[in-house]
Amino acid sequence: MCTLRICGNALDVEALLGHLTLEPAAVYRRGEILFKSTSRRRLTSGVNIGVSDAGFANLDEQIADVCAFIEEHRSELAALRSIPGVEHIDFDFPVEEKDVTIPSYCFPAKLIELWASVGAELEVSLFPAAKDGSPTPQ
Repeated sequence: MCTLRICGNALDVEALLGHLTLEPAAVYRRGEILFKSTSRRRLTSGVNIGVSDAGFANLDEQIADVCAFIEEHRSELAALRSIPGVEHIDFDFPVEEKDVTIPSYCFPAKLIELWASVGAELEVSLFPAAKDGSPTPQ
C-alpha cells in the first residue's frame, strides 16, 4: 500500500488536520513512542494517508493509483507546503525485493512531473520476498 506521509519536526498536527480534507490512516506526534516493543520515540509529527491498496509486488498499480490520487487532489497537496512546520511530503512505495543481483524500480516521467507539481518526495521501502511461496503481505 503506497502511503502519503506529511511530517515535520515542529509540525502542529492539529493545524495540519484543520487544512486536510483527506482522511488520515494514522496521526502521530513528535516524542510519542514509535513501537510498543521499544523505547524509541518519534522524531517528527505528522499524518499518513493511504493512497493505494495494491500489494508490494504490484508497483505498476501503485504508480497508477498515485498518479490518479495526485491529479484528483493536486491543489490540496500543493497547498500543504504553505502550512507552517510541514517539512516532508512523501509518497512511500512498499515494494517486494526482487531476487536479482541489482534490484531496480522505474518511475515514469508522468509521476515525477506530478510529484514535482505538489512538492512531494519519493520513498521506496523494500520488503523481503516471501521465501516459502506464500503471498507477500499487502
